[in-house]
Amino acid sequence: MRCGNCGHNNESGSKFCEKCGQSLAKPKKEEFIPLPLPPKSPAKNKSLRYVLLALLVLALAGGAGFWYYNERAPKDNYEALIEQLEAIKQSADANAFYDLLAIDDRTDKTEHLAFWTKQDIASLATQSQAALDTLYNEGVAQKALANTPLEAKVVDGVYMLVPIATEITATTNVSPVTLVQKDQTITVTPNAAAVVGTYLPGEYSYSVTWDAPSGKVEEARTFTTADGMASASFLYYPTTLGGADGRAVTYKINEQPLAAEAIRNNELWLPKQQTATIQASFTEGGKTYTSSPVKVEEGVGYVEFNYPGYYNAADVEREVGYVVDAYLRAYEAGDVNGIGAVISSSSAFYTSQRNYLANLNRQGIDVSLLYYDIQSVQHVQGETYNVRVGESFSVKEPNKARKTVNQTVTYAITNYSGSYYITGYTLH
Repeated sequence: MRCGNCGHNNESGSKFCEKCGQSLAKPKKEEFIPLPLPPKSPAKNKSLRYVLLALLVLALAGGAGFWYYNERAPKDNYEALIEQLEAIKQSADANAFYDLLAIDDRTDKTEHLAFWTKQDIASLATQSQAALDTLYNEGVAQKALANTPLEAKVVDGVYMLVPIATEITATTNVSPVTLVQKDQTITVTPNAAAVVGTYLPGEYSYSVTWDAPSGKVEEARTFTTADGMASASFLYYPTTLGGADGRAVTYKINEQPLAAEAIRNNELWLPKQQTATIQASFTEGGKTYTSSPVKVEEGVGYVEFNYPGYYNAADVEREVGYVVDAYLRAYEAGDVNGIGAVISSSSAFYTSQRNYLANLNRQGIDVSLLYYDIQSVQHVQGETYNVRVGESFSVKEPNKARKTVNQTVTYAITNYSGSYYITGYTLH
C-alpha cells in the first residue's frame, strides 16, 4: 500500500506507514481530513532575504548618486559657469550676464536689468570668474565681488552668482508725505527715516504725495539700490506771514481753512512754482476782522495783512514810521527813484516831489537830514492817516554858507492792501 503522506510502498494490509507512521486506513466518505500545510518559516525567511537584498541595492545606488552629485555635479556646474562668463567677457551682454544670476523667476527683470545695463559687464564677468575660482580651489562657501552688490556662493554643492539685497529708507523735509511702491503705502515724516523694504540691485518706480497747504502734490520718482534711499522731499518756498502781533489769527488758503500745523514759526511752505491766495482773520472786542486777500508766490518772502475797518494805533504808528523814514532818507540822498517806493504813483505829490528833488540835484544843492520827530498820528477816515512830523535839515547851496532849516510837515499816508504810501504833503 502506498502512503499518501510520504509515498512509501508498504506491505498489503498494513495499518500504518512503515516509514512515516501515517495511518493507511481509508477515511470514511463523509469525513474531511485536511492535507498537512507546508511549513511557514522557510517562506518567511525567504521574503526577509528579498527585502534585505532590495535595501542593499538601494543603498548602493544612493551612494553612487551621492558620490556623483557631490563629486561630479559641482564640477560640471562650475565649468559651465566659467565657460559662459568667458563668452560674456567678449560680448559684454548685460542680458546674458543677468540670466546667469540666481534670481527668483517671479522677480521683475526690467527693474533689475536697468541696473546691470549701466555696469561694466566685461569687468563683472572677470571678477565673477575670479570669485568662482576662489570657491572651487580654496573650498570657501562664498566670495563677495569688490564694489558690486554681487557674491559667488556654493549652496548645496551648486555654484552660483547671487545679487546682494539692500535696505532702502526714505526721508522727507515736509509733512505729511505718503510714499507708494507697488502694493505698499508708507507715511514718511521729517527727522525720521522710514524703511521702504529690501531690494535687489535695480531701479524701482514709486510715487510720493505731499498734502501741501495749497492742496495735494504728487510726483512719480525712481530710486536705485546704489543710492540706498528713496527721496520723499519736496522743493518749496517759505513765506513769512506778518502782522499777527500776538493775536490768535486763523488763515484761509484758496478759500479753504489752513491747518495751524502748516505754519511753522510764522512761515508757510508752499510747493515751488505754485501760487495761492491767503486771508487772515482775528477777533477783538467781540468783533471779527478779516483781511483783504493777499496773493502769495515764489519770491515774495513776506506778506502783511490789511484788515479793513480795523484801526490799531500801535500798528499804524509802526507802519507810517517806516514810510516817513524811507522818504526822508531818499530825500536826503537825492534819490529820485527811491522816493517812488513810498509815494503813491497815482497822487499829484508823486510828480511834484520827483520834479522838486530833480531840480535840487541839478542846482547842486546838498541836503543833510539832522533829525526828525513824529509828533502825532491822526486817523482821518478809512485807511488814511495824517502824520505830523518835525524835521531839521542842513542845506548847502553853491557859493553860499550852509544853513539849518527847521520845518513841520503833515503827511497824508494811506494803507493800500497792507502797504502804506504817502499821498499828500502839507508844509506848516
